[in-house]
Formats: sequence, structure tokens, C-alpha cells
Amino acid sequence: ATEVDVSKIFLASKQSAVEAPIEEVQQDFAYRDFGALGQVTDRKEIEDLGITQLTFKNGVRVNLKPTDFEKDSIRVAAFFGGGKLTQPKDQLGIDMFTSSLFEAGGLEKHSADDLQRLFAGKNVGVGFAVDDDTFVLSGRTTSEDLLDQLQLMCAHLVAPGYREEAELQMRKMLPMIEKQIETLPQGVMQAKVDRFVHGDDPRFGIPGGGALAKLSMPMIKAWLDPQLKKAPLELSLVGEFEPSQVIALLQQTFGALPDRETTRPNYDESRQVSFPMDVREKVFPYESKLGKALTLVYWPTTDRRGEIGVVRRLSVLSSVLEDRIRKQIREELGEAYSPGAHHVASDAFPGYGVLFGMSPGSTEKADLVASRIVEIGAKLAAEGTNADELERSLKPVQTSLKEQRRSNAYWLTSVLGRSQEDARRLDWARTLEADFQNITVDEISALAKQYLGADRSLKVIIKTTDTPTPADDSNS
Repeated sequence: ATEVDVSKIFLASKQSAVEAPIEEVQQDFAYRDFGALGQVTDRKEIEDLGITQLTFKNGVRVNLKPTDFEKDSIRVAAFFGGGKLTQPKDQLGIDMFTSSLFEAGGLEKHSADDLQRLFAGKNVGVGFAVDDDTFVLSGRTTSEDLLDQLQLMCAHLVAPGYREEAELQMRKMLPMIEKQIETLPQGVMQAKVDRFVHGDDPRFGIPGGGALAKLSMPMIKAWLDPQLKKAPLELSLVGEFEPSQVIALLQQTFGALPDRETTRPNYDESRQVSFPMDVREKVFPYESKLGKALTLVYWPTTDRRGEIGVVRRLSVLSSVLEDRIRKQIREELGEAYSPGAHHVASDAFPGYGVLFGMSPGSTEKADLVASRIVEIGAKLAAEGTNADELERSLKPVQTSLKEQRRSNAYWLTSVLGRSQEDARRLDWARTLEADFQNITVDEISALAKQYLGADRSLKVIIKTTDTPTPADDSNS
């Protein structure tokens, strides 16, 4: 444009009326007042562990542990309700659907975007999870922002948003989720194998066949709302704080909530889950041109609700097994970069636990790898371990335990989390280091003999096929 053109445009623009921009009114957070100050009806000091336990008149239970492990950091978690134990069996995948949508659903008076604006510059936020036998609201904050954090968590309990826009966003992601289930070995493991090794219980895994598309926000609300607003709740805080100051904030927030139930149902029927004992091998085919496989061998064990010493020793046994798998699968067969072994013991399901070895690799060698892992377990069962193997497995564990004891995350999730519901967690913390110091070769060998026999093994092979296979609708 020439100088004359610009002048004409400028002069013409002066003839147009100009409206002042509309000022956006800064909204305030709507959930600051939850009622009269809560009353503490019981207080207990666990002096050797530095823990304070409270009960409020409304039924909310609280566990506090001040630490100096993380400078000006406080971790908070509220455990409530029955989690997966309460899940409707005819609404496949609703636990994953809910975990993905709850935070994005915001609050009744604020969308998720509103909350980001309202708390910009503050260290607050809410995470949500559906665990096997509880729901969890959690967050991490500072002493300065702790009141905001507690108010935000309470708001999610009393006024969750269940907004439609969150559901619409989730629906856009469903094709990608279903593709990962069908075309990645890790997706197949999470979606189908997890359900299979839990006795084909529909509460586990991720359903295919369009089942997720049948879920909706009203279903989530019908399931979750009674748990959020009434179910027994235990709140734990770990970090750099003074208990007296925190208690004053709790009186305004969690202690001021409407009365909650104090007796947790047994959920006996919902706790029945069984390992598929009558199957020795299961193949999960998936379509891909990459030829990658994931091989797993499972041995059923026991739950975490019984003798904690046995569970700890089973975790050490899994380390011994991993050492042998790594040597033979990676170093001898040259098949996998990261083979491993793990032990998982359930808190929620009586008698349920699994020790498993796993190895990613090629489809061509998957059957050979599975057989080799079974052989490794059988040899360990027959001959036991030795002092050298045990020391190699124990040393990293013993080192990590010392670091763990100075971790807020450990104290929150493993000790305080639900310690009033299950006081054994406190004793487990007391005996942790000494117990691992006293583990013997004979104990690990005896557990290997008890659990790792070939006749108790289950091979699970996730591998590609040469020709397309019909969609597996067992999870639909």
C-alpha cells in the first residue's frame, strides 16, 4: 500500500465508532465455605512413627506426618469408598472412563478451564484414581497454598461437574485407544491379559468392541456420586507443616463436610477373583507388521492381606528370577533388551497374587522364550537359590529402603494412606528394614519350591500373526 492509501484508510477509520472492550469479570472460587468448623472427637499420637491420627465428628478420619524430606512440599490423599469393588459389572470399562473424565469434568460452578484460571500461579491440583478397593483424590501443594488445595479437594467431593464437554473430548480419543489395544503388545496386555489372569472378571482390562462408546457421564454420576458424598473417607497429609496449623485448616474443610458413613462394607461377594488355574498356555494374537511379541509366564501366589513377611520374600524371589531370566534370555538368546520379573500381591482380593516373568522380543522366538522362562522357574524351584544370588537381589532393595524411608510418597501411599482402617500398615513400616535384613537363602528357596513349579505356570504370549485375525470379542 502507498503512503496515500494508508492515510485514506486511517482517516476512514476515524469515522467509525469504537466500542470499549468488555472487561471480563474475574470470577472467585465458589467453594470456600463448607459449614461450621469441624470438631475433633478423637486424637492419637503414634510417637515412634511421628504420626498424628484424628477423627472428626462428621466421620472423616485424618493421618498427619510432618517431615522435612521435601522442602515446602505437602502431599495429600483422600481414600474413600470401594473403588472397583463397587463397579457395575454390566458397564465394562467404566473405571477407566471415570478416571479419564473426572478431573476434566470440573465442578458444578467451574469448568476445568475456569479452575486453571482461578488457581493460576498456585501449587494446587486434584488427581483422581479408581483403585481395586478404593477411590483416591490426591494432590501436592505448599504450606502457603494448602487451604486452597483442601478446598479444591472438598469441592470435588460435594460438587463434581460431570460436564458434557469432558465426555465429548474422551469420545474423540476412543478410536486411538482402541487402535492401541489392537496393534500394540502392551495395549493387548493392559486390555485383554489383565482381564484373563483375573479369571475373566469384566472389572479388569479395557473392553473392545465399542463398549467404551456405550458409557456416558450420567452412568459415571450414578456410580460415583454416592461414594463421593457419603462413603467412609480417610485423609492423609505428609510433608513440611505444623500439625496444629493443618488441623485448623482441616476444621474449615474436610472436618466441616456433611456427615459421612463410618462403617465400610465388607464387599465379600465383590472380592471374589480367581487366577485361571486350569489353563497352561494362552495366545493373544494382534495385527501388526512389526513382528514384535511380549511373552509372560505367571505363577499364582498369595495376597497381601496375610503374612507380610511372605509377601516381602516373594518380591525378593522375583528379583532372583529376574536375574536368571536376564542372563538366559538376553545374554544367551540375545532376544530381549529388558526382560524382568515382578510380584504383585492384592490388598483387595483374598488369596490373589501373581509372580510373573516377562520378555519383549520377536514373534518368531516367543514360544521358545516362554518355554525357557518356565524352565528357569522350574530349576529355581527344584534347586533353590544361593548366597551370591540372594545378596545381588537384596543389596539394591536394602539400599532403596533407606531412601524410601525418607520419601513422602512412601509414607503417604504405603503407611498413612488407610492406616486407621488397617493398623497393620503401621507395623509393616516398623518392621520393614529389619525384616529385609533377615531374609535367608532357605526362605527364598522354600518359596521357589512352593510356587515356581512348571505344573503351576501359565504361559501368555502376545504375538503378531501372518494373516489378519477376527477381532477377539472375549472382552467386549
